[in-house]
Amino acid sequence: MIEIKFKTIVVFVFLILTQSCAVFKGRQELDMQPFSDNTNVLFNEAMKISRPFQFKSLSTYTDITAYTSIKQKSLPLIHALKGIVYYSNQLVAISNSSMSENGKNDQLAKYLSDAFERVKHKERMDSIGLSYSQVEFSLGEIRKAETYREGIEASDPIINTIVLSLSDRLDEIEALIGEVIVSFDANIYNDTKATIDNYITLKKLQNSTQKKITQLYYAQSIDASYIDSLIISDHSIVPYLKKERSLEQADYDTAEELLFKRLANIDTMLRQLDDDKKEYMDMKEEISRWHSQVDEKISIARNAIIVWSQSHKNLGKGIEVPPLIGIDSFLELVKPTLNKAVDTVVL
Repeated sequence: MIEIKFKTIVVFVFLILTQSCAVFKGRQELDMQPFSDNTNVLFNEAMKISRPFQFKSLSTYTDITAYTSIKQKSLPLIHALKGIVYYSNQLVAISNSSMSENGKNDQLAKYLSDAFERVKHKERMDSIGLSYSQVEFSLGEIRKAETYREGIEASDPIINTIVLSLSDRLDEIEALIGEVIVSFDANIYNDTKATIDNYITLKKLQNSTQKKITQLYYAQSIDASYIDSLIISDHSIVPYLKKERSLEQADYDTAEELLFKRLANIDTMLRQLDDDKKEYMDMKEEISRWHSQVDEKISIARNAIIVWSQSHKNLGKGIEVPPLIGIDSFLELVKPTLNKAVDTVVL
């Protein structure tokens, strides 16, 4: 009985391994659908990234040097992402065509050659870290490839260089964010300095007056010596409180009225600055929203580029995307083998 069970287990394991190997071998076939799906994701992400931030409160400051600099660095990145989408769609279209494998590789090489011909400027080539010799070598390898999959794999050096360049460009943009925020803040402060100083002075005067009212109450009800410190700090109430005789209730009432009138006047002046304050706060809030959106776009771009480049690499190697089998898929894979093993034991 033990021997029969052992033989059954050996057969069971052998069947799993042989069937699994067949499946993994099958994964080497070129399957464009996962890559096409990832390309659609990249396209959607590129559209999100390309939408410009809608400035309102800060619209008069969008010509500052720091902002125009980060904007200029962002535009090539957006164009590159769209270019990757076009290239990916071309890969799928060529794969779906009725051309021979060699014909597909020739067409792929031609597409890349035409694309680089359109940007045949040394500065623009240098900006993505490519040289003409690198491009020509890779194009030659694509044309020499025996299968379309191998042709795609031969384009990896070009793609990897572009992806690294895009990553570097994202780093450069990220490094400029702080400079843009500082510039926005500096320009806003220069334009609103007088109003800000006035607001700060009024708030200090408001706080000081409130404190003096508290001192007045304290002197009246607890410790009369507080009147001395109040008189020293506010000469405007000296005529009402510094007398030869003892202070009466009317003296306190007069000083209190003076302080409350001053407080009311300060409040009126602060309210007159409400619109200026709102405009200032709107600008500061818009800086925060712009910062948040740029951070989000950089994160989206990084993730999209990583997913797509890995998808392209897997495609060239004939690996299905995603490259891992989930547990449900694995159980479906071994289910027929399990059934056969049960039948063997029964027999």
